[in-house]
Amino acid sequence: MLRLCGFDNCFVLDGGWRKWCKEGRAVSSEPTCWPPGSFPIRPRPHLLADKQQVQAALGDNKTLLLHALPPPVFSGALKVFARAGRIPGSRNVFCDWLIDTANGAYLNQDSLPDVFGPSRALNAPQVITYCGGGIAASSVALALVMLGCDNVALYDGSLAEWTADPALPMETDFPQ
Repeated sequence: MLRLCGFDNCFVLDGGWRKWCKEGRAVSSEPTCWPPGSFPIRPRPHLLADKQQVQAALGDNKTLLLHALPPPVFSGALKVFARAGRIPGSRNVFCDWLIDTANGAYLNQDSLPDVFGPSRALNAPQVITYCGGGIAASSVALALVMLGCDNVALYDGSLAEWTADPALPMETDFPQ
């Protein structure tokens, strides 16, 4: 969200609060006071995709649609939304695959590319990530940005919006 608003000087607490404390880093429960500042919004609309842009990407070999939910949702074996499956032509990179389960942090810079390899996301001219409502897709988009990809947009309407419209196509690995 901060990148969308034009703010790049931000960081993710990689591994969360538990990892921070486990590493013995400084914490405090004392109240703090920061001086007021200004936050000029410089919108970057190209970082957010809407339903029409996703429709335009169908069959477009320059845009890769990347599904961030678990494989059973991707394949259509598990119906979570109004209709089972994925947006046609999508590839699957489940957001949990990006996390080191031992410490809750993103995989290191040497391992992350291996997760994206089969999807070909690292070489795509444009990537649109999606999930159910934009949360898991945000993690996948962040990981791509961490790897230096600046061609990533997030479809925040995701499957909640897409599957609610019966006119939009869906794809599954099973007969419906």
